[in-house]
Amino acid sequence: MRMDFYSHYLQIIKENINRYSGKKLVIFPFGEQGMVFKNILNSAYGIQESYIIDNGLYKYNKDILPFKALENMDGKNLLFFLVATDKELNCELYNKIKTELPDSEIINVLEPLIIPVENKEKWFKEFKALLKVKRLVSDREYIRIGRMNDGGYVMLDDFHAGMNAYSFGICDDVSWDKEMADRYEINIFMYDHTISKLPEYHKKFHYFKAGISGKDDFANQVFSMETLLKNNGDAENKNLILKMDVEGAEYDFLENTSSAIINNFKQMVFELHNITKLENRDKIKKALEKLNETHQAVWVHGNNCNYAEYENDMIVPNTIEVLYLNKSYYSFEDGEVCFPWDIDQSNKYKLNDFSLGNWGK
Repeated sequence: MRMDFYSHYLQIIKENINRYSGKKLVIFPFGEQGMVFKNILNSAYGIQESYIIDNGLYKYNKDILPFKALENMDGKNLLFFLVATDKELNCELYNKIKTELPDSEIINVLEPLIIPVENKEKWFKEFKALLKVKRLVSDREYIRIGRMNDGGYVMLDDFHAGMNAYSFGICDDVSWDKEMADRYEINIFMYDHTISKLPEYHKKFHYFKAGISGKDDFANQVFSMETLLKNNGDAENKNLILKMDVEGAEYDFLENTSSAIINNFKQMVFELHNITKLENRDKIKKALEKLNETHQAVWVHGNNCNYAEYENDMIVPNTIEVLYLNKSYYSFEDGEVCFPWDIDQSNKYKLNDFSLGNWGK
């Protein structure tokens, strides 16, 4: 069993513990995943399930029941832990529960963690207003670039040879960079001060053991965008691409970089971090206000490797991927824009995507 699922189970039980009171708890189905979930529920939290349901195993174990044993019960009293980790089976069993016991409650282990919170509604409204998505007025299509699941991003298919791309936060994944280089013959300037070398060579890769910041700090190997563009001869280049996943350093970069420099980038895709933490509100607002001067958000995607929070039907992931297009090159219109899209993929491949709903107007 993968350790990330074990941790996910721990979090599911911890965050939903207040919902158990007065409910009969049902583990469905059993098997390997059910046994692990039962062990955590019983041993780590001291909570005992009422029923274990498995249509295949009940014949061999008197402590396990078939699903039909619940059919005449009041669904309002049942809380299902749906622990099938095969997505097709999970969906089939979910539909079965909803059909036979529509009033029952289901905690689905394939759903990403969404935590109910209080006193954040004002911030969530501010954040969604600052990150309001608009529709692109163009015949160009959106495509997904990079590897399957975590590491791939949706971008607008508007690239050509001669463009330069700036990629920040590499770690062990160069799939986005490689696809941009192979498909479009684009030079990729790559920055990550936490690694000693790239995991793969490519003639279009130009790697620097350095990080991004709002200002130069030579001692810590982090530099401003102004310095990096000058070093590469791109100070006046208005045809650049940006990809940035730098674990929160994006806010310092955005707050302290001039709009004139940001305006050099035709497309920018970010991973924005720690959004739901109220102590980050001011710096996030400043960063998004800066971006909105020159660019328009057109795509958002919740990273389900992390959790989301909700209050009054507003779901805000703690980590969000977002694509911005330069207002100087593209036209936009207001309208409903719902996420995820068909081309999106969940970052944690076994879990479903966050259903974010409408982020347009």
